[in-house]
Amino acid sequence: MATMHYLFFGILSVAVLFLGRAGTAAIREQDVPSGYIELRSADPLVEHGDAVAINDYIGSDLRKRIIDSAVREIGVQEATGNNDGPRVEAYLRYVGLGKGYAWCAAFVSWCYGRAGRPLPRNA
Repeated sequence: MATMHYLFFGILSVAVLFLGRAGTAAIREQDVPSGYIELRSADPLVEHGDAVAINDYIGSDLRKRIIDSAVREIGVQEATGNNDGPRVEAYLRYVGLGKGYAWCAAFVSWCYGRAGRPLPRNA
């Protein structure tokens, strides 16, 4: 079962690489409340990263709020590895599902809802 870390970093990586100029960079540290992400090159010959403003990549307040919602959930885990646990079940309830369903798309919908965009509520 996927953990929040993999899901969040997958979503964030796609957003950063698709919308930005990250090239071969990987996220090393993040400080979302201040609006900066530190990137490091995947190339071992490059020794240091650059702090880049999130808005350089995202471009809109909505996207920033969606990512902020996801960042606040880092560390959420399934209780038994069976798509359960208090936070996981909250994501599932948001889209009208019960305990035990796959929750990755429910989490994304929940993040959109927290950011003020109630749709999509299903996959």
